[in-house]
Amino acid sequence: MKTLIQAAVVTLSAASAAQAQQAVQWRVQDGGNGHWYQFVRVAGTINWPSARNAALAANGDLAVVDSPQLTAFLDVYYPAATNACFIGCERTADTWRWVNGQPVSWTNWCSCGQPSGDGPVVEIWSGGVWNDVSTAEARQGYLVEWSSDCNNDGIVDYGQILDGSVADVNDDGVPDSCQAPCTLADLTNDGTVDGSDLSSLLSDWGAEAVEASRADINADHKVNGVDLALVLAAWGSCTQ
Repeated sequence: MKTLIQAAVVTLSAASAAQAQQAVQWRVQDGGNGHWYQFVRVAGTINWPSARNAALAANGDLAVVDSPQLTAFLDVYYPAATNACFIGCERTADTWRWVNGQPVSWTNWCSCGQPSGDGPVVEIWSGGVWNDVSTAEARQGYLVEWSSDCNNDGIVDYGQILDGSVADVNDDGVPDSCQAPCTLADLTNDGTVDGSDLSSLLSDWGAEAVEASRADINADHKVNGVDLALVLAAWGSCTQ
């Protein structure tokens, strides 16, 4: 069983501000949900709200660890990582809910007196047990989950981007096929195609590489007049 699961492990590059360990998929054929998970250890510490913002910026969210089976799966890969890192559970109006909006029907509070009322968010400890903490508390890491399937093909987008079966030329974690054409030309990801995007394109002008740059909007491994035309055609706000 463990050997089968290990086949789903994909190594990611470490970001400059955070050490990204391996991302793993809880595969459907192994009894899972097909979602991808990753522990991110930050350089320093981070609080729960900032951890969630970082997860959302990666087109994921804080992990919904809602079953003993998922807990056991994660503990295989991140036994040390789960020693006080944030997951996607929060209390609103005295009710615990997951960040995906679902109510918490299964809990794994530590038998050491948790939840103690220390705060409205949850960290997970080694072995998968939970502790409630305040939003001001800072920890060294958090668990991210990717579950989006924007093209409704039954496969999580994150894995398709990793294996190259869908394109993500602008490297924003969303398949290009799920975005308006303007989004690809928005090289600076600020919601507008303008002079900053034109400058970004011109700085890579003439570049040829096996790995296409973000300015290579049509993904032909060249930054040239075709890409310039796409920027000019999309000029203006990307907001529909």
